[in-house]
Amino acid sequence: MIYKIPLNGKYGKGKFTLVDIEDFEELSKYKWSVSKCGYVIRGGLINGSSKCFRMHREIMNPSDDLVVDHINGDKLDNRRVNLRVCTVGENGRNRSKWSSSKSGFKGVSLSRRKGKWYTNINAHNKSRYIGTFDDVEEAARAYDYYALKYFGEFAKLNFPNETPTELIINVAIGEGESKYRGVFWSKASNKWGVAIQFNKKRRYLGLFDEEKDAARMYNFWATDLYGCNAKLNKIEEEF
Repeated sequence: MIYKIPLNGKYGKGKFTLVDIEDFEELSKYKWSVSKCGYVIRGGLINGSSKCFRMHREIMNPSDDLVVDHINGDKLDNRRVNLRVCTVGENGRNRSKWSSSKSGFKGVSLSRRKGKWYTNINAHNKSRYIGTFDDVEEAARAYDYYALKYFGEFAKLNFPNETPTELIINVAIGEGESKYRGVFWSKASNKWGVAIQFNKKRRYLGLFDEEKDAARMYNFWATDLYGCNAKLNKIEEEF
């Protein structure tokens, strides 16, 4: 069962924090407020000296070298199911996008020179370039793929209800040009990938061992989507 504890102070007036039934009795003995950073806090004394206590740390009681992460990002949700003990680095990975982000997505920035969206991720103390995209949501999904790969359960995703597919990443890091329209070489999978643009959206059509098979797949979809206006690949068939 979930219990609510009313909060006080400048930032807590009219608000509540959520706690579990097993923690409610002890926590409700104190007067809690909200810090400027949004955490639920209270004042207290230790050996005659004043100290600030954070509710989430009171509940989980971690060692001094560890922190407590709010999994869903809501600092007023102090149910145990929403709290996990982790390192400082792991906690940082669950941070939301910067408020100054023009893309509206984590890990995605606009290249004004190219007019495209590019994706980076900070992992293992390095900034890693993922790829450049025409569509901002494609760039955001590419970030999600690598966030899950590097950070696992601590990944803060742009689309938490979706499972990012590897095919998007293959397009992002594709290297080498094909002589066929819509076809690219994917270094990540060592295969030929194919994509087609329609209604300002890129559709990913698959990965192939043979370049010509990828070109045939492009032709099939181009004919279906564009009809007689389709620009098709000229494929020299071998007999």
